Amino acid sequence: MADELALEIDEIAQAAGDLSLTIVLGTFHEEKLPVVGWDTSSPSTWKTYLAMAKNLCCTFVVLEKYEFDQTALEELGPEQPEGEDGEELEGGEQADRESEFEAKWEKIVREYAGYYGSLYAFALYYFSGGVSHKYDREANWYTKLTETASALKGELEAAKAELEEEEIPELTEKEIEEIATELANNELFQKATNQNARRFALKKKFPNLVEDHYRQIAEIIDQAKGIFELEIKPELEKALDNQIADLAKQGLNNDQIAKKMKVPVSRVKKAV
Repeated sequence: MADELALEIDEIAQAAGDLSLTIVLGTFHEEKLPVVGWDTSSPSTWKTYLAMAKNLCCTFVVLEKYEFDQTALEELGPEQPEGEDGEELEGGEQADRESEFEAKWEKIVREYAGYYGSLYAFALYYFSGGVSHKYDREANWYTKLTETASALKGELEAAKAELEEEEIPELTEKEIEEIATELANNELFQKATNQNARRFALKKKFPNLVEDHYRQIAEIIDQAKGIFELEIKPELEKALDNQIADLAKQGLNNDQIAKKMKVPVSRVKKAV
């Protein structure tokens, strides 16, 4: 693609030479001196700019060039969504939206990758009386790119803000305790022998809880397990012992009791 700024710089360099002004490639840190920024809206402003430099008896003008490459393009892009460093995304809707914005950004990347190696901006500086006079230009295509990238960032931020407003607040300690207590009394949960089985029991009991509060699921299950083992299970064991003892008093042997109560014979022997 034609490098519009490179062509403009060639014209400026030619005109500067005609005025006995030397163009010096370099970098200027604007915080070092007060800076007067010239209005560059008119295409012919640089001619007036160079004429003023000559009138002020300047001998050189500093030219700072900015080349467009992948790094310059990525700096304009949206921030990487959460989840790329191993952190779980907030939910399906957010993941879908982030994928949508990523697709839009990839389209922009493909469209503007053809400008790699071109100048996206340049600045001229000359110095007089302790003041820096600055003339800077930005490529038209780069102005369009920054506007497009800014609009996309605005859409992404608005979408994230909307999701945050819709986000369900975390459960309080009291709510977790109430759910854990109810879960601990659930028969399916009581029969579970591993964490996956307990999670399944939780999902069966509270279908929406796993999705809405997935970050608190482990805490709920651990608390329910503790309630069951420390409070409920001892009472159930005691009740079972009493039932076995009653059946033994009725004259049933261990095998008969085990069959009737649907427990191992070893459990019957433990109670009698």
